[in-house]
Amino acid sequence: MGAADNLLHGRGITTPFDLSGSTLSPAQVFAFYGAVPLVHFPPLYPVSLAALSSTGLPIASGERWLNAILMAANLFVFELLVRRFSTSRLLVPIAAALLLLAGPAVFFHQNLLLIDEGAWSEPLFLFVFLLGVLFIEVYLDHATKGWFVGIAVCVALAPLIRYVGFSIVAGAAIVMLLWAPLTRPRRWKAAAMLVVCGLAPSVAWSFITSSVLHGGSARQFAWHAPSAPIHWLLYIGSGWILPGSIPGLLREALFLVILLAAGLLLLVDRVQNKEGSQQHSHAAVLAIFAATYLAVLMFTLAFLDDTTPMDNR
Repeated sequence: MGAADNLLHGRGITTPFDLSGSTLSPAQVFAFYGAVPLVHFPPLYPVSLAALSSTGLPIASGERWLNAILMAANLFVFELLVRRFSTSRLLVPIAAALLLLAGPAVFFHQNLLLIDEGAWSEPLFLFVFLLGVLFIEVYLDHATKGWFVGIAVCVALAPLIRYVGFSIVAGAAIVMLLWAPLTRPRRWKAAAMLVVCGLAPSVAWSFITSSVLHGGSARQFAWHAPSAPIHWLLYIGSGWILPGSIPGLLREALFLVILLAAGLLLLVDRVQNKEGSQQHSHAAVLAIFAATYLAVLMFTLAFLDDTTPMDNR
């Protein structure tokens, strides 16, 4: 919210104070006089808040309106995804109820109502992420330029909201290589184009903050040995699909079984489908995005930021 306020007052995408994870020295921060370049976090969420507040709304009110709109939009995209995965009329309302109401006592430590209550970038990221998955699902059935452009926009925006958005870039490229209804050379071309679209805006933003605004690098690349990485991967992944009331070790063991089953399904699906086939498994597509999300999270923890919280967000 501070970055949005600075942007509204002509100070650019900066913050009025230094952030705890900053790589700047105290002397460098003081020299910015309340306009410290926004480096530690991507810029799109504060830009969205500032855009809403430019209509005359206070920033806090704009944040509330944005979250309300995003909650409705996320539920709508979620419904479209569920309808693609199943023709059951009961599954959609049941899934929506679980998504909205499942809290710490039932599923994981967080629920959709809670993340929409604060000035967090998660609702906006969730919308772009789900929309990207939906566009990819449709593209695998109808490979048109319009759907591809939609995918490219989502993979470009996601890392500008949260750095873990690079996972959708990797996931989209992998899915394109595996199942896009194109010839092999065109699959590679499509995957490469998505990688370029996903990386280019973030690389440009990094150059602006470090070289133009002299804000330093967002992260220092170095090896940070993660503490119990396998445990944290299982802890986070199992929380997506298994009740939090299940004891930790049992829940993680069940998640391992699900992972093995999903891997076997992916292998069988790949062997059965011939080159150029348009058939693909919805579960396998979701498994790819889940795996790339966890991989990017662990890469960040190991090489870029050892303070990355291993939590439900």
